[in-house]
Amino acid sequence: MLKFNSLLLVFLISSITRASLKDSLVARFSFNETKTSDDAGKFIPKFYGVKLVEDRFGNPFSAYYFQGNYDSYINLGTSSLLKPTRGSISLWVKIDQQMFKGEGLHCNPIIRTRSRDEDDFNEGYALMYHFHLRKVNTNTSYTEMHQVTVYLSTTSYLQQWYHLVMTYDDAHLKLYVDGELEGSSAKDFESKFLEGDSILVGMIHGPNNKRYLQGTVDDICIYNKVLSPSEVKTLYEEPDPNRNAIILKWIFYSALILLTIVLIILVIKWRVKRVLQEEKEKNQLKNNWYEQENKVLSAQMDPHFIFNSLNTIQQFIISNDNDKAQIYLSKFSRLMRRLLESNTADNITLKEEIEIFKMYLEIESLRFNNVFTYTISVDPSIDENETRIPHFLIQPLIENAIWHGLLPKDGDKLLDISFKKVNDQILSCTITDNGVGRLVSSLKLASPIISKKSLAINFIEQRLALLSKLEKIKCEIKIIDRLDENNQSEGTTVIITIPILKNKEDATSANY
Repeated sequence: MLKFNSLLLVFLISSITRASLKDSLVARFSFNETKTSDDAGKFIPKFYGVKLVEDRFGNPFSAYYFQGNYDSYINLGTSSLLKPTRGSISLWVKIDQQMFKGEGLHCNPIIRTRSRDEDDFNEGYALMYHFHLRKVNTNTSYTEMHQVTVYLSTTSYLQQWYHLVMTYDDAHLKLYVDGELEGSSAKDFESKFLEGDSILVGMIHGPNNKRYLQGTVDDICIYNKVLSPSEVKTLYEEPDPNRNAIILKWIFYSALILLTIVLIILVIKWRVKRVLQEEKEKNQLKNNWYEQENKVLSAQMDPHFIFNSLNTIQQFIISNDNDKAQIYLSKFSRLMRRLLESNTADNITLKEEIEIFKMYLEIESLRFNNVFTYTISVDPSIDENETRIPHFLIQPLIENAIWHGLLPKDGDKLLDISFKKVNDQILSCTITDNGVGRLVSSLKLASPIISKKSLAINFIEQRLALLSKLEKIKCEIKIIDRLDENNQSEGTTVIITIPILKNKEDATSANY
């Protein structure tokens, strides 16, 4: 809290000081932006042989350089307002070198106006550089008996910027250098000025005194009161007048850079979005193609099953077993109805799929006089009613197990079908038989049967490849020949991994 109060006090004092300086300011010649008048536009100086150069802050064209010749100076004018009887003169100066040319006073003039029409002891107010003593000084005079001079106590170095302030009234003449009081002298006379005389910067040119300045002068300020030490300090500590312009320039450049970066980012985002959109459309076309191919393969598998079933009915009829043919045809018709109903959907629930191949197993069991037994098990973690899978992938494998594994075998014929959940995206179905195995089956069966078996497996493998691309998961089929310790077949195990599909209403990808 104490720190805050101190900062607040400093701020208030600074505000009051600046307001006081502004109120007492008669003229300010900042020479910024190539001004040809004082900052308020009231006084118009005349420029002779001077050149605009950098000021103490490095701002270009913001201070005037004097060549050190009789024709290089500035005339601020003759207005009496610029010559207050009680006042202060503030300026910045950088003296390049001592100028010995000329005659009379051993001083190079910085600013000067006369008090009377005489060649000596005539300074109304003056700031000069004594080239023998190498010191800045200020003086005011009216007669030989009324002259006061104050010198800087230390050497004034060349080619270095100094802030000089002289203050005067009837009692004192003071000199401030870089914000600090360097000297004060008693003065017991009123300052007077020669009416109509010019205020010259950088030159004295009279009958007996001719001297010149080689250096740079900036920010000449004339006040109609004696400045206090705090006001002088404030003038010395004035910031770069172009600081705001510099800040604005950097803000502009920063904003421009930021805008460029934003535009680049927007262009990149637009380009990436466009590429992603094109890739999405390309993938959609691929998915559509995969879907159509998948449906074609599925449609090819249905006739394959129908052909085998009709062959069975034909055999019953040929053998005059009309009762079995009728029962078989009834079960087959119900199965076909379920197949047709399921084909209208994009996918099928696991429960519906199990019901379909149960019907098929009943038909096959009837056909072969119940020569084989089967079991179906589903992992308890699987919801058969909610789990949806691609249609007609499992039945052809069951058919192969019966026809090529169990039927050629003597003795007990067992078939086990089980389902388990691999993860939220994949379901695994294992079909195990204790049949003769693939090698014996291929030797015993005629080539047309083998060809049909290979065709069914080929259809399944193609569909699984398409499903893998569509669902971005690995779908596959593995066929394992089980052998005993004597290397004799104990049957075949087929493991098929298939995707768990979303319901049509919730699907965000292609359906089947």
